[in-house]
Amino acid sequence: LFSIVRPEELASSDVAVTTAVEIRKFIKERTGVSLKLGDDWIAAGQEYDPKTFEILVGATSHPESAEVLASIGYGDYAIRAVGNKIVVVSYSDVGYEEALKKFTALLRTGIKEENGNMSLTLAAEDINIVGTVEKMTASLPHYTGGEINAVSNAGDGCYCIVIGETNADEYKAYL
Repeated sequence: LFSIVRPEELASSDVAVTTAVEIRKFIKERTGVSLKLGDDWIAAGQEYDPKTFEILVGATSHPESAEVLASIGYGDYAIRAVGNKIVVVSYSDVGYEEALKKFTALLRTGIKEENGNMSLTLAAEDINIVGTVEKMTASLPHYTGGEINAVSNAGDGCYCIVIGETNADEYKAYL
């Protein structure tokens, strides 16, 4: 019933893409089912179908991804059911790594074998996992005057949040 969707503009080495690939691989290895893996590109004038069952990995253009990202801090990750979507997001690479561990553990609980046939079923209410991988960045208020491009470990206990599409006035307002 599900396909896996990741952001279109990302390189194949990006952590959101590799996370999507690992989710697909995990499901294939345990159930024998190879879910379709694609990106969020749609033609101009079209809209995403909220009725389609999808696992959204990363900051896709779907409104469900934006909704979940807006609900977590920069040092957090989330795996959440929103309508017919399962959203797996984080602002950081380490957040995606932890989200992958938690999501595959959750998937493992839903795998059943009956008469040689494998199935994977999860209750929507069980798909609501939020965790923190870095407390300091998780505590920062959201920056609404631009686009978050990356949250990365800068070493020595420091993190760097890269924000694009902004200006000095938005930055001053944030401070």
